[in-house]
Amino acid sequence: MSLKHYDRTCLNCLLWQFVPYSHHPRCERYRLLGTREGVGLRGRCGSLAAKAGPMRAPGPRGRSVLRGRRLRPARCGRQQATPPPHVSAQSPGHQSQPGGRGTQPGADFSLLKKSMKICSSSRSILLIFVLLIGVTLLIYYFLPNALLASTKPTGLPQSLGMIRTQLLSVNVTVQNTQNAGTVNVFYREALPPEKDGESSQPRLEVLLLHGQAFSSQTWESLGTLNLLAQQGYRAVAMDLPGFGNTPPMEIGNMNKADFLLTFLNTVGLQTPVMISPSMSGQFSIPFVILHSQRLKGFVPIAPVGTNAYSAEQYQKIQTPTLVVFGEKDTNLGAQSLNNLRHLPHHSISKIPAARHACYLDEPQKFHDALLDFLIKIQ
Repeated sequence: MSLKHYDRTCLNCLLWQFVPYSHHPRCERYRLLGTREGVGLRGRCGSLAAKAGPMRAPGPRGRSVLRGRRLRPARCGRQQATPPPHVSAQSPGHQSQPGGRGTQPGADFSLLKKSMKICSSSRSILLIFVLLIGVTLLIYYFLPNALLASTKPTGLPQSLGMIRTQLLSVNVTVQNTQNAGTVNVFYREALPPEKDGESSQPRLEVLLLHGQAFSSQTWESLGTLNLLAQQGYRAVAMDLPGFGNTPPMEIGNMNKADFLLTFLNTVGLQTPVMISPSMSGQFSIPFVILHSQRLKGFVPIAPVGTNAYSAEQYQKIQTPTLVVFGEKDTNLGAQSLNNLRHLPHHSISKIPAARHACYLDEPQKFHDALLDFLIKIQ
């Protein structure tokens, strides 16, 4: 925006530089600008008009206005000169020139209207630019957290409240290749609501593992723990070693199944349904191969490690399985599905328009598929 369209010697213009002229009711110079009287005032001193430029004009009686006070008249004794004979006074292109040449009123008024349009459009562009920056910052800082915070459990009766999740930890000892190691495993537990002051017997037990970028907090924020407890299930979500609140621990590939088995025995999970997304397949797949009799059901969500076992090994497993994957997960989702198809008692749930972490993209569809599977196997 060019500043020549504003009078920087006017207090109102200094305060409202980016506001059109129509917002200057107290500015005498702009009130008169574009009228015959204003043009006449501009022509009293040719040198002052030339110095101020086409949008600068002296105030009434040849005085300038600055911060609401009158200044001394310009020290120029020359009066307005008569336009030369060869230049018509009504010529549309005639402007004030140094030396006192006259000014055509229509041209000044057209310039004023054009300048007002420029100011209005420039102000609109500036406001749109600021608005876009604000929206971008809002999305960048608040959308990732708002996605989990705004996700509510689905399929719950409106009359039921939230279940209090217990934050617990147990010591799990695992025999490594060299020596035994003990790690304090953190987990969250949600139990069915009490009836008449007495604890309810859970219909099923559900163990929830997590992926590489998540922890047990994910299932609580997503509402899965509360949803399962409200439906009468005992839900336990654990932090695997090196994630969440569980410290890291070196566990060999063959000992990861023993680690899960020790955890089940420690927290009292007899025959749970295991939910295993992505990275947690390093623990769940060996466990299913070696200890499938300890599981009531298995829900793999695009897990890793399925290529490590043959079709014959999968065909020996009799555990009911729900293979879940996102429609847009063409890597691990498609790979794990190709291997887990060999399980004799499997069903498939493809979440439409969902990526690798399909339970985050479409939590309602994931919860519906999970609850249907639990009802079938209980």
